[in-house]
Amino acid sequence: LVARDALKLNIEVKDGFSGAAGMFFAMQQGDLDGQVIGLNSIMANQRALWDAKDVRVLLQFGRKTRHPLLRDVPLASELTRGKAKSRCWSHWVRAASVSSSNSSPRA
Repeated sequence: LVARDALKLNIEVKDGFSGAAGMFFAMQQGDLDGQVIGLNSIMANQRALWDAKDVRVLLQFGRKTRHPLLRDVPLASELTRGKAKSRCWSHWVRAASVSSSNSSPRA
């Protein structure tokens, strides 16, 4: 919601889907136009869609530089200015801090 408001995106947030698989199914049925999902998740769970170029990445979030596989896809921070950029950035920093403090060390 923060990204929607900061970037003034014309999107409607829907819930009630059973995880990413449910959202991909809804997209295939035409009930959903898109979703926010990590590149690692696509590569691990929907690789056939990626390989077939059936995935259209619109924005990158949570990065300081563009991902090597997504060189032509803008960072959200590239599309924001002033207060909106500050709000968006501070939200992601807080989210990353919470995520890092709640994650278990990997073996």
